[in-house]
Order: sequence, then C-alpha cells, then structure tokens
Amino acid sequence: MPQAYGTGFSTLGAFTFTLNKTLNLPTGEYRGCLVLTAPDGDTLEANYDLIQPSSTSNFNTAPGNLTITGGTGRFEGATGTLKASAVFLSQYPANSFFVSGPAPLQVTANYVVDGNVSFADR
Repeated sequence: MPQAYGTGFSTLGAFTFTLNKTLNLPTGEYRGCLVLTAPDGDTLEANYDLIQPSSTSNFNTAPGNLTITGGTGRFEGATGTLKASAVFLSQYPANSFFVSGPAPLQVTANYVVDGNVSFADR
C-alpha cells in the first residue's frame, strides 16, 4: 500500500501525518486512512476518499472527504466529516533522482481541509 508523509498546521495545532492509500486508476478514486500526530504524541485518525479526474497536465485536483474516526489523548473520541481538496503535481520522471532503471512515482501534494471536529465529553 503506498504511503505518504508530511507536516502541516491547523486550528488544532501543528502535526505530522502518515497517509496510507490505494488508488483505483480507471476511476481516479483514492481511499485510505491517515494519522495526524501532534508534537505531544496525541493522534487524530481519519479515513478518506478523494476522486481525481483525468487530466493531461502534471497538475491534478481531487475533491473528497475525511471522516474522523477517533484518536488518542486530547483527540480521544473525536468525530466529524471534513471537506478536503488536494492538488497534486506529478514530478516523475522529469525530476527523478534516478538516472537509470525504474523509479518510484514522485508526487508533491497540497491538501486543504475544512470542517469541524467534535470531541466526546470528558
């Protein structure tokens, strides 16, 4: 399963993320799960689905949703459905560091996520 890693910032604070995904090439559907980790180690977990329409350019957009499924620490019991929009820039093979043989797909992605996360009463 392909993975992605990154950093970001939200109204909940700074975080790193790990994203596991599958891509259905014929339909352009991305599905997977992600874990956002705050600097103190608390995590926020979500499932996501995005649809990337066909494009002849190296830039592709993909609207979709994140469904918050829980978390740890201050995010324990979190729920919510958030709107997501991604912009992908395919960089391989033009910016490949490999000079021969097959190289992995290299993509830069930017995500904008909007919505509210609800927390269980403690």
